[in-house]
Amino acid sequence: MGLVADCAEYSEDKNMLAWLYDEDRYPSGAAGGYVTKKIENRQKYILFTISDRESVSKEEYLKTGVPHLVACFDIILSDDKTLRSYKRIDRHEKAQGVKWYVFECMSEENGWYNNQTYVDMMDKNAIHDFIETTHERYKKTVGDKFGNTVPAVFTDEPQIKIKGQKKFSDDLSDVIMPWTYDFSDTFSKYYGYDITERLPEIVWELSDHKPSLARYHYHDHVCERFASAFSDQCGEWCKNNGLHFSGHVMAEETLHSQTSAFGETMRLYRSFTIPGISNYLPCLCPN
Repeated sequence: MGLVADCAEYSEDKNMLAWLYDEDRYPSGAAGGYVTKKIENRQKYILFTISDRESVSKEEYLKTGVPHLVACFDIILSDDKTLRSYKRIDRHEKAQGVKWYVFECMSEENGWYNNQTYVDMMDKNAIHDFIETTHERYKKTVGDKFGNTVPAVFTDEPQIKIKGQKKFSDDLSDVIMPWTYDFSDTFSKYYGYDITERLPEIVWELSDHKPSLARYHYHDHVCERFASAFSDQCGEWCKNNGLHFSGHVMAEETLHSQTSAFGETMRLYRSFTIPGISNYLPCLCPN
């Protein structure tokens, strides 16, 4: 912070602008691992797998990061490898087709995040901690120059857990999809039904080859949770403190890359005042 103050002073003396960068490296959100030292702030996802594993209660999961079992499904595919049927079953119940487990997990510690993890971009509380750790520290250091010498905060490639997909409908490999601890609760409030009952539709195509409304709602809600937790909170803080909110999100190049990394670019830019685009092939970070 002392170096930041010196740079701002130098910029003011030379009639230059000193833009703030909101992260140690990228993607933005973990504050170099400081935010995700708190386990409940760590990035979360659901894992579709045919292998049972150790699991704990939801409360214990949020304290320890040990996976929590969300549901088990009996999956039966048609000859064309679409969903002929699926049924939620008990953990110890035998399946007529293939038994798939769905666990809620947290990302593992990684040297890129200084031996912590990436942040839960769909959790408003986690992003509040990010703002307290980063933006408020900048404010204490160079807040007197906000709006003049220091015009903006730049955010770099915030993202959710990169969405997985199967190469073939009948392969038995694991699939990972973004999630957060209260996703099913807020989903129910938005759409009026329990997404945990229809999770197979996120991974497999329906047998009538019609689009799955549950899948659409899932992707829509993932994007909205990200936008409201990160973009809206950061944008509001910048607005209230006389700064522009600038930067770019992850993998804006194509609709496919956008969908994989967060959902849709433009919804995330609703709270930016100087939105940006990086036009290069996606470089997916190890989160």
